[in-house]
Amino acid sequence: MKPTTDAPSLLPWPKRITCADGIWFVRSSLPLTVSADAGSLTAVAAVSASEIPLRFPLPARIVEERGWMFQLGPHPPKPPARCSRASFALQVSPQGASATGRDYPSLVHAWMTLRQLFRQYGRHLPSLEIHDWPDIPWRVYHLDLKGTRRTFPRLLRLLPELAEWRINAVLVEYEDHLILPSHPDIAAPEALTPQQVRTFVAEAARFGITIIPLVQTLGHLQYVLTKPAYASLREHPEDASEACSTHPATWPLIRDFLNDVIALHRDAPFLHIGLDETFRIATCPRCVQYRKKKPPIARFVEWARQVATYVQNCGMTPLMWADILARHLDPALLETLPKEMVFCGWGYTETGPVHYQLGRYRGGLVSRNWFRRPLGRIDLLPPVPWTQGRWIEDLSSIERQRLEPFARNRNYPEWVNSDFLQRLYRKLGLAHAVATGIRVSFHGPFHPRFITGQLNTLQGARTCKRNGGLMLIGTSWSRGHSLAACNSHPDLDAYGIATLGAAGWAPFAESDLRMFDQRFAFHYYGLPDGAIGDLLFMAERSSPRADHVHLQYLPPVLEGLASLRTSVSRHKEQFDLLRAVLEARLLQFQMQFALLEMEYFHARRTRLPAEVKKRVAEDVRRLTAESEKRRIQLARLYGRSLLLRDANELAETQLAYTQTALTAVFRQWNKV
Repeated sequence: MKPTTDAPSLLPWPKRITCADGIWFVRSSLPLTVSADAGSLTAVAAVSASEIPLRFPLPARIVEERGWMFQLGPHPPKPPARCSRASFALQVSPQGASATGRDYPSLVHAWMTLRQLFRQYGRHLPSLEIHDWPDIPWRVYHLDLKGTRRTFPRLLRLLPELAEWRINAVLVEYEDHLILPSHPDIAAPEALTPQQVRTFVAEAARFGITIIPLVQTLGHLQYVLTKPAYASLREHPEDASEACSTHPATWPLIRDFLNDVIALHRDAPFLHIGLDETFRIATCPRCVQYRKKKPPIARFVEWARQVATYVQNCGMTPLMWADILARHLDPALLETLPKEMVFCGWGYTETGPVHYQLGRYRGGLVSRNWFRRPLGRIDLLPPVPWTQGRWIEDLSSIERQRLEPFARNRNYPEWVNSDFLQRLYRKLGLAHAVATGIRVSFHGPFHPRFITGQLNTLQGARTCKRNGGLMLIGTSWSRGHSLAACNSHPDLDAYGIATLGAAGWAPFAESDLRMFDQRFAFHYYGLPDGAIGDLLFMAERSSPRADHVHLQYLPPVLEGLASLRTSVSRHKEQFDLLRAVLEARLLQFQMQFALLEMEYFHARRTRLPAEVKKRVAEDVRRLTAESEKRRIQLARLYGRSLLLRDANELAETQLAYTQTALTAVFRQWNKV
């Protein structure tokens, strides 16, 4: 079904579009011509042909002309000239379509724009000319492979979806889901082979996407340090999260990891060295002796410099997470790191220009005013995490001079500028990226916080553009770390990925959200309007647990999805996945309510009428049986796109804990 408007309904929306008179009536068979440099575009065209009821006789006709160009149709127009700012120019006329690009990825973006026009108008395309370019150079989707691992065919099918939303890089965190030649014993079952990685990298390039590998080089090494052969490398014997930076065997191990991964990504311009959440660095007896009177952060910077320099010598620009540096912000230490280093700052609660805490700086500082009783409504207060006595008002004069120029606004210190760290990085002349949260640990095992993540991405894009950021990274964490339970199914990332591409490509304000919902719903699901955005909003607003407030919108959300199902013409499997996950979440809520009801009656359960006890028992048995049945159904559904091991684990993660708790409490409750 077409959108309700006749105007081009493109996502991301183009910078410059000029409409003209005339219609291109498209025949069923369209010859494709590409320049010599753009031969890989035939693979992109083949994927498009599988969706749109048109034939592109392949292989395409290759002309000797150098550069980046394609023409479509028996009598296509001359390729349009690019304006100075445009990364691509696309022209549609009654004779056909043609495009030019600045490079190969931009030509793919031109093709994806044309594909959306085909999707909207079918065989009757209006005459128009589009000149378009991105606001942020790199729009990066984070692919975390330590859990909820997609099957390899599904990984390959993900690439054209990313290209349509103008994602031009994927940050791949392999962990143990890759067989490393130097340490094959670390690989998990069904890990990717080196050949599969080469295939993925090459296929990504055909869709204009760069693969950026991420290698954890000190922290988040649970997948290694839990193995007996490597346990001696731990910073502390009882903690498998961090390796000791001064242990003589640590650097050779990390160097092996880097060498193996670099060998599989020879053309990658960047390599991410991790280094996030290394909270215990340089605190073991060996490290204390090594660093003498220097603080632990000095050893952290020394290690980061060693790893980054090695990566640079291999011909790549190093990226690193910036949270540890933000906790111990010292410009003098930052200046000792390679000038090319890209600092990737992250924060998943910032959904607007101002925020209630100096997030990540010292682990987060808030004003004391948030802990004083207000004269107004308590429900308007933001959520405030406990700060262990870290207050903005207690900043030293030196810290004030350093931070306040970037943090202050008219409501300071209650509210601070969300982008204060990026402002500081820009002042210091440091290359930086902004990472936002599509799927993060606190979202839980059912689904992302769609709207929170979307607003976080909009704010991250504004921050990146305002402060000259190099990248906008949409993180999608499959687990909090290697030993944690699975987060939600990665195919539910689609809404967040489309937001990431749109916000990184063009100006995107909150006033554009309705337009975004309509265009996303049409292009992803084939729906006639943006009602899916309202349903995602209500799903997020539903209470995650049964309590006295009973904020529960899931039944009307499921009714709304059911009413839309007949109109879904694309990605039906992903739409049904969303419905199944929300049904499971509603079941979990009902089990939690049964737990709450037993707590409510517990003290006087011996006096309850028999019929009340019987009804409670029937509810528990019914919910327990339904939970087990649902778990099996979910595992089967997830197995269509996830590795079987991960599909079973995710289904178990979502319902097993609540089911176990319900059964255990009922046994105790029933002992009367």
